[in-house]
Amino acid sequence: GSTWLHANLVRHPEILMHRDKETFFFSTLGDKASPRYRYPDLKSYLASFTDTIGELVLKNYHAIRRCGRFYSPQVIGESTASYCVLDRSVLEDIQLLNPDLKIIMLVRNPIERAWSHANKDLVRDTGMEATDSQYLEFFSRSDQLERADYPAIIERWQAILKPGHMLLAPSSRIEAEPEKLISEVLD
Repeated sequence: GSTWLHANLVRHPEILMHRDKETFFFSTLGDKASPRYRYPDLKSYLASFTDTIGELVLKNYHAIRRCGRFYSPQVIGESTASYCVLDRSVLEDIQLLNPDLKIIMLVRNPIERAWSHANKDLVRDTGMEATDSQYLEFFSRSDQLERADYPAIIERWQAILKPGHMLLAPSSRIEAEPEKLISEVLD
């Protein structure tokens, strides 16, 4: 769902989505040992949202071709799925940085999500076959159990967001009614 959402939002002439679908900034704060750690501080993270000259030319071309207007971003965003399990204290810091923060949460069937994530981490990213014990260990990890606790995730995020600043939708709507879903996202 996050890949589909990012691909659609990156095409909008008023939205600047990060060139990398997932930045992992808030989920790797200070963790230099993490393979996903890229930004040592908020300044470098925010600077990474700047379009290159080539990106600006291309985005203007596509904005004019698709929408009849120039690319003029009013909103910036990213699509890091691991933010769903951030600690409440990190969410509170994010809310302080951006009091008008809005999030879009596409919720997938938890069993499908778990299998997809396991196959990505254990098989696709390694090029190896996974054993039953590797799958069992993966599904038993605390981070994987936390990702399946949708009520806790939603409650944690709603506690720091203004009312109406969370769009919660089942990812099945991507296939069932993609135009309506993207319209709700843009609203």
